[in-house]
Amino acid sequence: MGGLEINKISLAKFASDKEILSLLIDQLIKDFESCGIGLKLPIDASAVLIKDQIYEALLKDVHSSQSKIHQLLYRIDVSENSVGKITDQNNFKYFINSLTDIVIERELKKIITRKYYR
Repeated sequence: MGGLEINKISLAKFASDKEILSLLIDQLIKDFESCGIGLKLPIDASAVLIKDQIYEALLKDVHSSQSKIHQLLYRIDVSENSVGKITDQNNFKYFINSLTDIVIERELKKIITRKYYR
């Protein structure tokens, strides 16, 4: 796969890759909807819009239904260790922003693994 390290994936690396972004959007919508969390993303959304919309969806549902967030994190397979590292912070916006990054990173790992290692 040309040197791509699966452990160091970020949205910025794929911001101009339309195929990866499209696969990411499809996966995000599927996972969020299966947990009852609304996520509105056009199929041609930019990396910035993807992050903003995930942030807003998590922010909304963390207040209204933490069980949906837990279900989402379980479905996406986010480790408790990853979440534990950010829950020690007293800044709520930092927590939601970090959780957004973790969700994106995990979803990208799933997509990249499927794309390049099947």
